[in-house]
Amino acid sequence: MDAYLFMLWKTCRNGHYSIVTLADAIHLSTKQTKRYLNKWQEDGWMNYTSGRGRGNLSELVWLRHVEREYAKRMLERIDSDSIESVTEELTWDWSPAQAGRFMRQLERKFGYTQTTSDALLIPRKRNFLTTHPLEAADIHSAHLVQNVFNRLFTIDVDGNIQGELAHHYVW
Repeated sequence: MDAYLFMLWKTCRNGHYSIVTLADAIHLSTKQTKRYLNKWQEDGWMNYTSGRGRGNLSELVWLRHVEREYAKRMLERIDSDSIESVTEELTWDWSPAQAGRFMRQLERKFGYTQTTSDALLIPRKRNFLTTHPLEAADIHSAHLVQNVFNRLFTIDVDGNIQGELAHHYVW
């Protein structure tokens, strides 16, 4: 999923725009924006007609609903992938309806329930042995500890160390 395409979809609907306006919408240079527009046109997301000559506006016509298609992909990824891999996309400027669908999907996956207040309810199917991070030996306690406490570092499946709370470190 392309964050720049999503930003452009949210900012610019069908219409006439200068290339500078489109570039400002996705925070890229005009040269990079033109490359992306051509790529997205080849991928079938839009029709883009460049304005020829000084002062002529370019035309942008969307062929597909970007947010709807990306939301469908997100729901599939929430089910199949780890939360860490979809976290960045969850912070995008989704419509309230889509954000609500994602929250319900996450609640179903992890068994969490968000009430109307600021309380987060975690239903317990099995008793936790402990909530202390150094004593969590069973999988249920470990999952609870992982969701409650942050760590300095995380290690991905390839063994690469990444900072979680630590923003800078020297090895």
